[in-house]
Amino acid sequence: MLVHPAVLSLSHNFSREDLFLVVYCLVDEWMHQRYGASNQPRRRRGPRTDEFAESEVLTLVLVGELCQLKRERAWLRQVRASYGGLFAHLPEDSRFARRAQAVRSLLPALRASILCWAGEDVQPLRILDSFPMPLCACYRIRQSSLPISGSSFAYNSSKCSYYFGLHPGLLLTEHSYIDDLFLAPGYLADVDLLTAYLDECIEEGRHLRGQEWIGERVL
Repeated sequence: MLVHPAVLSLSHNFSREDLFLVVYCLVDEWMHQRYGASNQPRRRRGPRTDEFAESEVLTLVLVGELCQLKRERAWLRQVRASYGGLFAHLPEDSRFARRAQAVRSLLPALRASILCWAGEDVQPLRILDSFPMPLCACYRIRQSSLPISGSSFAYNSSKCSYYFGLHPGLLLTEHSYIDDLFLAPGYLADVDLLTAYLDECIEEGRHLRGQEWIGERVL
């Protein structure tokens, strides 16, 4: 399992400051191993010494998701009010939103590294689950600007109702580590969802040999 010096210092009643420090240590160490710095390489100019690092941006993104905070602005207000000493150079909301959008592309590589650290990348068992994700109520379809491509009408059999949205799939290891998360149109059934995901893996050159998959209504 994953063992890091920062993790060993935690107690059962660790505070959110401890959570910030642990996540930052893991992320920043990973960034230095991958890029040799706390930021990705840039084409035009290097980061300033007083600039908010991308490892800090990724830390705020991850901790916000761990704390299940859904609104980014409210989360940033809370960070500024209660944890400003940890993030002295936190940028304004609009700039942070742009940088957060950019660092989200690092999440698949970070997730793969965590699987490797935990030894889960060599485990053969994978659990596939899917769930409906409504984007807006059906009566508001005409007012929607379709913010996510692939959204469509679909039927939720468990609730016996129609919805407008997506049908995400979540791939887990036996010990509940997330291997992958992918989005599909809402109308795709589980079998078609699995077929589309396997086709995507083939196009990306991902090797799935030796894995055993468990899913609901996929066989």
